[in-house]
Amino acid sequence: MDDKRTKLTALDSFMCFMYSLVMPILFSAAFTAILVVLSYVSQVEYEIFISQWLVKGVSYTLSSLTFLFIFIYYYKKNSISFKDTVNYTKNYNVYSILIMVALSIVLVFGFSNFIGLVDHLYALMGYTPSTDLPIKINSVENLLVSLCLWAVMPAICEELLFRGIIFKGLTSKFKPFHAMLIGGALFSLMHGSLQQTLYQFILGVILCFVYFKTDNIVYPIILHFLNNATVVVLEYFMEVYRFSFDLSYTTAGGVVLSIVIMLVASVGVLALIYLLSKANTKKYEHIVATEYEVMENTTSIRYNKWMKWSIIIGVVLWLTNTISTWIE
Repeated sequence: MDDKRTKLTALDSFMCFMYSLVMPILFSAAFTAILVVLSYVSQVEYEIFISQWLVKGVSYTLSSLTFLFIFIYYYKKNSISFKDTVNYTKNYNVYSILIMVALSIVLVFGFSNFIGLVDHLYALMGYTPSTDLPIKINSVENLLVSLCLWAVMPAICEELLFRGIIFKGLTSKFKPFHAMLIGGALFSLMHGSLQQTLYQFILGVILCFVYFKTDNIVYPIILHFLNNATVVVLEYFMEVYRFSFDLSYTTAGGVVLSIVIMLVASVGVLALIYLLSKANTKKYEHIVATEYEVMENTTSIRYNKWMKWSIIIGVVLWLTNTISTWIE
C-alpha cells in the first residue's frame, strides 16, 4: 500500500522557507572551514586561495545545490509523492514557451534601467553594494561556466523548492493571488539583499503565476533560466564589447525615460500574463483532501510558529545583510 502524501500544506511551505534561510548559512560555514584548512595545507594566503575562479565556482554550485538538498531531503523525510505534487510531464506547448521567452526579454530589458535608477537612489543614501559577478565573463568558456552557475542550476534548484513546495503549499491555505504575493515576498527575502528586493519580488510573483497557470514546474524553470541567462549574456557583451544600454540617472531625461520604459514594460508583462492565462485555462478550486484539512487544523500551532519564526528570521537576515553592506 502506498502511504505517501499526495498534498502539500502551508506548514510545508514555511518549514521549507526556514530551511532555505538557515541551511545555506550552515553549508557556507562548513565550506569556509574546509577552505581555511585547504589554504593552510597548500600554504596559500586565504584571500588569494578563495579568489580562484574554481573555488568561486564550487561555492556557487554548493549554494544552488543546498536548495536541491532541502527539496530532496524534505520529500524523503516526510514521505511526499513527487509525481503527485510536482507536475512536470504535461501541458507542453510552443506558444507558452514563446511567452516565457518574451517575458524574460521584457523583464530584463524593461525593468533594468528602473532598477538602476533605484540603485542610484540607494547610492545617494550611501548604499553601494558591488554589482560585479565573482567570475569575469570575458571569454566564451567563462560565459558557459557562468550560464551553468547562475542560470541552469538556480533555475532548477530554486524553482523546485520555491514553486514546487513553498508556493504549492501556500495555495492549500491561501487564494491564488495571495499565495503568489506571499510566495514572491518569501523569494525576495531569501535573497537577503535590499538591492534585489524589488526585482526578485516581481520575478517571484510572476514565477508563481506561471506555475499556477501552466500547472507544470518546467515553465517557471524555463522563465527563471532565461531571465538569469539574459543577464549573464549581457554581462558578457558589456565585458568583451563594452556594450551598455544603461541610462544616465543624473539627468531628468534619463530618470523620466527609465520610468517610462518600466511602465511600458509593465503593460507588456500584463499582456503576456493575459496571453498565458488564455493559453492555459486551468481554473482554481480551493480543495484540500480531508486528511490534509485535518492535518492543517491539528497542527495550527506548529504552522503559526513556523510561519512567525521563518518570517522573523528572514527579515532579520535581510536587515543584517543590508546594514552590513551599508556600513562597509
